[in-house]
Amino acid sequence: MEPKDSECRHNDIHVFDNLRCCLACGETVFSDSTPDLNVAEAGPYQYAKLNYTLGQEIRLVILFPGQQSEDIFVDIVHVNLSDHPVYEAVSYSWATEDGDASLSQTIYCRGRSILVTKHCEAALRCLRRKGRKRYLWVDAISIDQGNIAERNHQVAFMSEIYLRASQVLIYLGSSTLATDTMLDYLNGDDSALQQVKRDRLHLVVKSFLNRRWFSRVWVLQEVAFAQLATMIAGNKTVQWTSVSVEKVLHLCKKTDMFTPSALLWKPASQPNGFILDVLHRSRNCYATDPRDKVFAVVGLINKEDRDALRIEYSLTSAEVFLNLAVHMIDTCKDLSILKYTTCQYGVYASWDERDTLPTWVPRWNVWTAFDPLPPDPDLLNLQPNISPGPSFEELTASEFSTKALSMLFSYLPPDEIAMPTAAWRDWLNMWLNEAPYVTKRPSASWIRKMALALTHARVSKLEKMVCNRYLKPNSASFDSWKAIWKDTWHASFPSNSLCLRVYAHHLATVKKSSMKIPVTGLTYLPPDCSRALFPVRRYCKVCAQHFVTKPICQTRPTVQDSIVDEFKREANKFGIEKSLFTTSESVGFTQATVWPGDTVWLFPNASVLFLLRKVEEHCEMVGECYLYRVLRPHPCLCCGVEAQKWETVSEIIDIW
Repeated sequence: MEPKDSECRHNDIHVFDNLRCCLACGETVFSDSTPDLNVAEAGPYQYAKLNYTLGQEIRLVILFPGQQSEDIFVDIVHVNLSDHPVYEAVSYSWATEDGDASLSQTIYCRGRSILVTKHCEAALRCLRRKGRKRYLWVDAISIDQGNIAERNHQVAFMSEIYLRASQVLIYLGSSTLATDTMLDYLNGDDSALQQVKRDRLHLVVKSFLNRRWFSRVWVLQEVAFAQLATMIAGNKTVQWTSVSVEKVLHLCKKTDMFTPSALLWKPASQPNGFILDVLHRSRNCYATDPRDKVFAVVGLINKEDRDALRIEYSLTSAEVFLNLAVHMIDTCKDLSILKYTTCQYGVYASWDERDTLPTWVPRWNVWTAFDPLPPDPDLLNLQPNISPGPSFEELTASEFSTKALSMLFSYLPPDEIAMPTAAWRDWLNMWLNEAPYVTKRPSASWIRKMALALTHARVSKLEKMVCNRYLKPNSASFDSWKAIWKDTWHASFPSNSLCLRVYAHHLATVKKSSMKIPVTGLTYLPPDCSRALFPVRRYCKVCAQHFVTKPICQTRPTVQDSIVDEFKREANKFGIEKSLFTTSESVGFTQATVWPGDTVWLFPNASVLFLLRKVEEHCEMVGECYLYRVLRPHPCLCCGVEAQKWETVSEIIDIW
């Protein structure tokens, strides 16, 4: 679909800040540029800097006309969004359907070359007209990708760029039988799907939704702010509207397909959501750069959260995730972010994350498919006053390494040899290069921290073997270091990072993990769970006295039935496909992988409970959980009145 041409003939053009503006209509008028076809020795294109003092200045790509097989020629001009330029924004996946995101294709701008991906080049070739130019905003070309400051600036108002576009062009790629069928159906041809056999409908919908565009994180705000969106696959097009989204959602439900995040935000909806809800809903989207799992949804969140979220590509992904968690806990005094750590225990996408991320920080690049438990307002009312609030303590390398090393060598001798950190660092690098059992090399950050830990530990037994930094590793040192590798690396090895210190209530300890609640719901209570609900026969004083003289009052107390029924209702409402677990006090369920010995805690101002795992003298976050009748008094099994209080232990804990 083409944007409408302006009716103004632009007879009153004046130049302001090198921009040609028509005073009659207020539009920016671009110069009548022509392509430079001399590309015999085309060097790389050099971007002119954007003028940030002008406000929202962007680059537009002028796509020159051409035949299908001809090289692609473009021009790049600077415009200001406040001048209301007319352009179309392109929404596409950088990578091809087989995952190729390499900059392998060349387009030409003013006699210079710009490298783009195959899919970007295919999109430009598809969108190129045969007879006239087209004004586009294409992120890979309009943003100088090598300029971090510019990326920070442009990404900050990406939603505005798509909002101001005359239309958003969604490029899915070349056509297939599935895309042709689906686009015909979305264009109103119901017979397109009627011709598909019932057993093949699932395959058609799956093939369509498996296009990379539907799983790309950037498309969420690109579509949510589109005033008009057109989807293109090969030579077929369809207007992508709220009605289109509803039709695809209906097919997802009909064929029992997983719903892509791209269908959770409708065109022109301009959402204004809570940051944690938005991040979780977009969690199963794909991003080449893990930082974009946060930065790409900035436009979808409310203004307060948006102002606090700094887009900074000079930070690592671990630093981005950590800063967000610290902001939510320290500034907003909100511990609800901790429940989004569920299902990520022990899962690391990179060495950088393992080195620097505590377990209480959600890793937004970990794909998960769980619905967080709803807030339980009773927890806020029932919990005793918890003070002080959460705080952060910085961990040093010696805190977590000296103990492990002293256990290895049974003692820490006096400083017989003062081996410097630099020597330890050189030794570690040499050992990692030689060690046959090291399949993945840790990062430089880990090496620095381990070297610092060894300097603090002063283990002379090892230092005597390696005091000469040029000494090649021998069999004895290999054996010693293999033990260290096993006990300090493959064990949980936290970073020189932040420890979350919380004054909290210990409510229960997990005795056993049980079955997973089926999709059809919990129809019966497993024997171990039944025993956990009624570990001892609790009675009030009156009923206890009654049973002394008349021990058989009821063969099956109705109170026991009501407790079982109430728990099954809760489990079927909130616990579908979650794992049951038992404690000495009650029964609960969680989406996380729970182990015997894990502990259930209540944090200050938290509306859900959390599972923690004890590791030496600290704890690690496992995830959120539900525990039946938590903090409520245990009822008398005869008459149902309160018979026994729920015992709690309060203490300060450190979560690494």
